[in-house]
Amino acid sequence: MTQATQTRADNGVNVQALLEAKAALAQAPEGARFKWRATSEWINGTHSRSTVDGFFGLGGEQRHRRSFEFDADHPEVFASADNGATPVEYVLVGLAGCLSAGIASVRCA
Repeated sequence: MTQATQTRADNGVNVQALLEAKAALAQAPEGARFKWRATSEWINGTHSRSTVDGFFGLGGEQRHRRSFEFDADHPEVFASADNGATPVEYVLVGLAGCLSAGIASVRCA
């Protein structure tokens, strides 16, 4: 019979895994060289659709559990169809998500 291991999660962050990743990257800093990618397809007018599904990191190609699609457009006040958030709004979403994740992780580590 094996003993169950307790995983400490603080703010929903797996603290042990975070600390282990930090230690591993300190020993092999080349693993921290990430290349993020997205593809974009023009739909019509100012409407486009971007897809994210893979990236390079930890020394090799990685994949998300599933692909993510993002429709971008401009609002009707700019004579567009408003099929999605504007590209600038996506930048703001990215910054807000990065700050939120950083705050949750820093409090744990």
